[in-house]
Amino acid sequence: MTPLSDLPLSTLFLLFLMLFLLIGNSPALHRWLDRITGMARREGGTEAEKEPEEEPMRENDRMKGFEAIIFQQLALAGEKGLSPATLAGALHFDRPPVEEALASLEFQGMIERGGLLGRRYHLSPKGRERAVQEGIIPQTRVGDIV
Repeated sequence: MTPLSDLPLSTLFLLFLMLFLLIGNSPALHRWLDRITGMARREGGTEAEKEPEEEPMRENDRMKGFEAIIFQQLALAGEKGLSPATLAGALHFDRPPVEEALASLEFQGMIERGGLLGRRYHLSPKGRERAVQEGIIPQTRVGDIV
């Protein structure tokens, strides 16, 4: 077998080009093979061989996520509280889901309305207790500090 240095430059170039194309097309080849095997699996595969489909995120789960994020923001805001518009702007959320999450948190007793017109929300005592338990805000001790 001859070493690569003895091969003509045109042959080395063709080898390089073939490897380059093979590596470059690798993702396309993998997608194509996945498509073919996926078709074969769907046409003749048994139920156990088929891949389970992912469940779409339910509205209730999404609201729980909004609630957790908004609860954390209100905990960090302190006694002053935040308005729905401020929360929506700071978190880059639409305002209706923010207001739904606020209503849900208020129903659960985690937050209260405050401010001049009642449009600012802050943590209730129950919500503050939970925020301390979750470690969102530090627990302060009142009493004999030596």
